[in-house]
Amino acid sequence: MPLSRYLRDVLLTFFCPQCGHTLKKRGSWFMAGHHFKCEGCQREVRLTYDDKARLFARHAHLAKRSSSTSN
Repeated sequence: MPLSRYLRDVLLTFFCPQCGHTLKKRGSWFMAGHHFKCEGCQREVRLTYDDKARLFARHAHLAKRSSSTSN
């Protein structure tokens, strides 16, 4: 499943799998990122393509709204 380009400028919410800390970044950040240091537990969190696909799927309703308003 490709990552929706309609979510590039949308704020997405990711939860650290270790501690549940919330990370909010634009979709473009998640598209390019491979890992980050969690501010909650200070651990390195790896972002796999499957993680990104699940994240984008969870926010897909925002892409539909964004794409329909840009026409």
